[in-house]
Amino acid sequence: MTNRMTASDLEAYLDEVFPQLHIGGRTYFVEEVGPMTARMRCDYHENHLRPGGTISGPTKMALAELAL
Repeated sequence: MTNRMTASDLEAYLDEVFPQLHIGGRTYFVEEVGPMTARMRCDYHENHLRPGGTISGPTKMALAELAL
């Protein structure tokens, strides 16, 4: 039987290896982890917005890269 990381285990690991993620406050969250799946979210901040009020591509790609 394989031990699996829980969402809180994974969040603690990311906090340890990527502490720069939370400069200025926590933004990225691990919501759920399952077999071959995970769900993360990014709370938007006005710094993540581009003109027109949409989330910037770099913000979305950072979340995608972190999730992978």
